[in-house]
Amino acid sequence: MVQVSIIMPLYNKKQYVEKVINAIIDQTYQDWELIVVNDGSSDGSEKIVQQMNQKDDRIKLINQENKGVSEARNKALQFAKGKWIWFVDADDIPQKDFLKNALEERLDDVEIIVGSFDRYYENQEIQHIKIEEKAICEGIDISTLFMKYQYKNGYWGYLWNKLIRKELILNGNIEFEKNLKLAEDLKFMIQLYRLDPRVKIVSCCAMRYTVDAYNSSKEEKIDYYAQMHIQMMVYDWIIREKEQMVFENHLKRIISNYAGCIIFHAYESGDDYKQKALKLMRETKTMDLLITDGIDKIMKPIVKGLKEENLRKIEIYLNGRSLIRKLYRKIKS
Repeated sequence: MVQVSIIMPLYNKKQYVEKVINAIIDQTYQDWELIVVNDGSSDGSEKIVQQMNQKDDRIKLINQENKGVSEARNKALQFAKGKWIWFVDADDIPQKDFLKNALEERLDDVEIIVGSFDRYYENQEIQHIKIEEKAICEGIDISTLFMKYQYKNGYWGYLWNKLIRKELILNGNIEFEKNLKLAEDLKFMIQLYRLDPRVKIVSCCAMRYTVDAYNSSKEEKIDYYAQMHIQMMVYDWIIREKEQMVFENHLKRIISNYAGCIIFHAYESGDDYKQKALKLMRETKTMDLLITDGIDKIMKPIVKGLKEENLRKIEIYLNGRSLIRKLYRKIKS
């Protein structure tokens, strides 16, 4: 049985994909398979993969109509034969020693291995992201470390700096949410963390993440409602399950800011913001988590209106703010 299944969704990454696959081929650990799911590319990306498959049969190509990165990853998981899963993107560079360094030590009952990573900017600046702790942890330790680092550098939410036992994913019946265009990786990882896995933190670098590379999700309008509910999942895990009450107000502020963003951006884009506000007001669980102390000053009047279930107050605020901005621009011009 192959040890590592490397899963790569592919959509219009012609300028990157050959370099990324070569970095995988150059791994100092060689017991792997690469499953590339071509998600309806129109730039010839898949032809590059086909050519590389002819030279190395560990590279496998699956074609599908454009359904998004989540469905691509879900499909690859169905074909993965490895004990470990490594999700990589087609525009980031896997570091050649990661698999060797991560897998060479004893891994008794370890279900997730987490490494460091580099953020690489197109101006060639490199930012190395790591955490201080190097240990095996589980349960409340994971939730504590998640809150310590996730909102600073995204360490716990990314996929590509982690090796995950396939058995953990399958036994937990975890999959990527099909219609989620942003933070689908974070939601996936939160579901895994809630299974209380044994996690090993290692110092070796997993990935060079290209920050400014073209990303199709950038073209998508952000679904603030979905993002709010991901943060509510975090709240359920950290506060309700692990009872880490010290983080309660911090998470409530994040949720409250997202609630404000739902209304604010609906108004700005001409959507029916009133219906979205009424929908939130009907969600008792959401309303119970909203606070105004310490949240963004633009969102604060919106959240206050939601808490008071006062749609008219929200309307007056948004219309007034819009009018002031128009007058300011007119005066300035």
